[in-house]
Amino acid sequence: MMAEYNEEQFKTTLMGGYDKEDVQNQFRMLKDTAQAEKNRLNSTIEELNKTIEEKDAKIKEKNDEIEKLHKDISEKYQSYIDNYDTIGKIVYETRIDSEKILKEAQEKKNQMLAAADASAKEKTAKAQAEVDRILSDGKRRYEVLQEEINELITLVNQVQHKFMKSFKAIHEISNTMAEDSFGGVDMDDSFDEEDGE
Repeated sequence: MMAEYNEEQFKTTLMGGYDKEDVQNQFRMLKDTAQAEKNRLNSTIEELNKTIEEKDAKIKEKNDEIEKLHKDISEKYQSYIDNYDTIGKIVYETRIDSEKILKEAQEKKNQMLAAADASAKEKTAKAQAEVDRILSDGKRRYEVLQEEINELITLVNQVQHKFMKSFKAIHEISNTMAEDSFGGVDMDDSFDEEDGE
């Protein structure tokens, strides 16, 4: 049975996506589960092959009996001449039965192999689709986060720009007030003179 996917199984990275190694481990685990299922089906096929071999052995045993009957007929031809039609019918029915058994066994074997192969392909495809979905989701989250970061940077730049404008306006007001207070003397000039001393 394939392990159910649980989104919480994946570790997330700092940027909000999924941890690549964790996703790859999950994908590996899904592939291993599919391989285990295929191995189980192969084991069943081996058991079926063993059953076929046993049936073959029984058919061989029947064929040996038929050969023995033919030999007995040859040796005691006259005594068995009356039963020849019956013996022929038994031989015919035995061959028909053996061919039918072999055909059914081969069909069952082919069906099981096809089912095992289809099951493995389906599970691998599902695992790949899940990984693709997770990676796509991680990429989308990363892009959303990147947009939010860009908006934050723009906002910070706008605040910084407004702050600089406000700072310059306050500085101009302060200089104007200082000039008014000191009779037209530029405060920056007087500070410069004091620094020069």
